[in-house]
Amino acid sequence: MRSGGAFMNHMSLKTKMTLAVSLLVTSMLLLVALFVLWYFDRQVKDTIYRQQFTLVSAMAEEIDGKLLNARKALVAVARITKPDLTGNAAKAQAFLDDRPGTQTVFDSGLFIFLPDGRRVASSPPEPLSEGGDYCYLAYIANTLATREPQISAPFLPARHRRHPIVMFSAPFFDSQGKVAGVVAGAVDLMSDNFLGKLATVKIGEKGYLYLYSTDRTLIVHPDTTRILRRDVPPGVNRLFDRAIEGFEGTGETVTSRGLHAVSSFERLRTVNWILAANFPQEEVYAPIRTAKLYLSAALLLALFVSIFFVWWFMGRLTAPLLRVTEHVTMIAEGEEGPAPIRVTSHDEIGTLARAFNEMLGRMELQKKSIQEQKNFSEKLLLNSAVPTFVLDAEHRVVIWNRACEELTGIQASDVIGTTDSWKAFHSGKSPALAD
Repeated sequence: MRSGGAFMNHMSLKTKMTLAVSLLVTSMLLLVALFVLWYFDRQVKDTIYRQQFTLVSAMAEEIDGKLLNARKALVAVARITKPDLTGNAAKAQAFLDDRPGTQTVFDSGLFIFLPDGRRVASSPPEPLSEGGDYCYLAYIANTLATREPQISAPFLPARHRRHPIVMFSAPFFDSQGKVAGVVAGAVDLMSDNFLGKLATVKIGEKGYLYLYSTDRTLIVHPDTTRILRRDVPPGVNRLFDRAIEGFEGTGETVTSRGLHAVSSFERLRTVNWILAANFPQEEVYAPIRTAKLYLSAALLLALFVSIFFVWWFMGRLTAPLLRVTEHVTMIAEGEEGPAPIRVTSHDEIGTLARAFNEMLGRMELQKKSIQEQKNFSEKLLLNSAVPTFVLDAEHRVVIWNRACEELTGIQASDVIGTTDSWKAFHSGKSPALAD
């Protein structure tokens, strides 16, 4: 503390004021910058979160709509399916082949099943699989049990394509209202359809969408090797788990693959599936980092500009005071006569300069008065009838009046400035009374 105080004591007033004001300006700029960064960070994050959730919600609503339309399309086929088709495989095959619009929706095939689980026909035909018992499949069993259209969980069919599918099913009835059979349609999760396309959707450069069920099964994912897998164990992805519990929204999380992401989740209304989006935080927050960099550069530039301006302004502000200080110093050191200080400002420094000039004027008057008194005293001593001489503190003769010259016969010019005043009165060195 002492060394710091000593250092400050050696600084000029201009430097001290510049440092003080610069520190104040820097502190204010820093506080403003921190507040702006905090506000900007929060606003940008809120905006990104809202936009991403809006996108996911819109996509989920679109998928729900397409799932409903696909189910409606299959229900429409079931309504026109005649019960007698179940006894004629060729006629059932022709019926399915005559549904090109429906086949566009169900790109992995259309099927007709009997209530006992046997498959009557499929389009495109799969003769090797016909006649099998499919009652073990949950979607057929549920359709028969509920008499309502069903959308199955994704599964891998025992067919040559070996692509995971989702099966839609709807019952058709005989004249007595009994279930005569089931019409089913399959959607390939790896094809270019309304579900498969989800895997190709990009959010930014590296963000992506995926779809999973509440039992943790991945339904659609850009990494096709993960489809139908349950490779996100509980506790690994916090928001993934919360979405299964009912959370819908956006937040920060770490995925099962260690990606720090901004993730959004929206539950579908048609089926118990969840649409999710992962947007890497590195990409999401890139504008914030750029803004922070620019703001830091602007803050640094503003700091240098403010220091330069404060230094220049303080120089102008303290210039009159510096002139007063230099003038007083030169007067004290005898380098300059008591000339008045020229200061035109009307602030406190100007008042100080005028007061100093007034003091100089009074001192000059006092000096003149003292000099006049000294001159009068010298003249009085020089013209006195009493022999008189004056010694200074060094014993030098400073006054030797005329009466002293007449008394001693020694001229003033011979003795003034010497220390030999005793010679006029003694033959040997002897102190005078003044000594």
